[in-house]
Amino acid sequence: MSNAIRGGRGFRWVGWVLISLIWGGCQSEASRSQPGVEAWVQRIQEFYHRHQKLPDRLTDLQECFASAEEFHQALRNPVTGDDPGYEYVKPPRGVVGTALADRVVMVYQLRAGQQAWDLPVGYVCGQAGLLRPSDITDTVPKWQTFQPPEAPVQLAFPAPPERPQEAHDSSLDARQNSDSPEQQKPKALQAKSFPPSPQSKDAAVWSYRASFCGLEYMLFGMQNALFYQMAREDPYRLMDMLCEGLTKQQQTELRSREKLRLQDRPVLDVELFLPQYRHQLRVRWCLAGTRLYCLSVTGPEGALNEDNVGKFFQSFRLLEP
Repeated sequence: MSNAIRGGRGFRWVGWVLISLIWGGCQSEASRSQPGVEAWVQRIQEFYHRHQKLPDRLTDLQECFASAEEFHQALRNPVTGDDPGYEYVKPPRGVVGTALADRVVMVYQLRAGQQAWDLPVGYVCGQAGLLRPSDITDTVPKWQTFQPPEAPVQLAFPAPPERPQEAHDSSLDARQNSDSPEQQKPKALQAKSFPPSPQSKDAAVWSYRASFCGLEYMLFGMQNALFYQMAREDPYRLMDMLCEGLTKQQQTELRSREKLRLQDRPVLDVELFLPQYRHQLRVRWCLAGTRLYCLSVTGPEGALNEDNVGKFFQSFRLLEP
């Protein structure tokens, strides 16, 4: 009887081994390749904790391996067979520790030398998983100079600008009840502050915007003969009034305010914080003759910096009419 029992146990053990082997063979490429992505994300986080910065390239992570041989072995993707089988795209500065961290992709798997979008990717937050519609994969800006036909100005957007569409009738309450980070952006504030552009090129109010890497960029312009008199008397008074109008909306906090000059024109820079959405808003007002210009960048708290806001603001130039 004991032999029978041992024989039965042996049969069950062999059966479980066979089932495990079969199950392992039936796993999808996505499941089998995820541990490799997770390992690279952990190495990147280890590098960040050591140096308080993200690596510039994968080869910077060699110090996190016991030997160069171990590093080169890890570069090979065991599922796709590519060597190197992973691609690292350094995220923009300001993503770590913000609401963008779980949406910005920084590690891709390669298949035949190309990014395999059907396999898990690595996020800045340290997680790995399949791509979602709301993920941010385009993180390297291509700054393009733009000159609107309505005004003699130019500036550089990190993505091609487009005209804002008419404001929808969605309420703030609907946005508050949404669980989607994409839907919780304070677009209602922007819609009230910056009127939608009319179709006529000769209109007195116009605006353009671009969305890039989780941030919203906008250029707004208005022409009014009264601006000329205001600019002569007290140009900053008008811009202060506009700033106050922004702070009264949704209990917005004013964090900083700075008076500047641009090409001998009055400029007011302000930084606002929206506690309800945990978003920052950087605004630059510029008064030039009968025209008022406004540049703004909106994004999660901590994500705005000189790399993404400074280039936008500093590129703004007044041209000869």
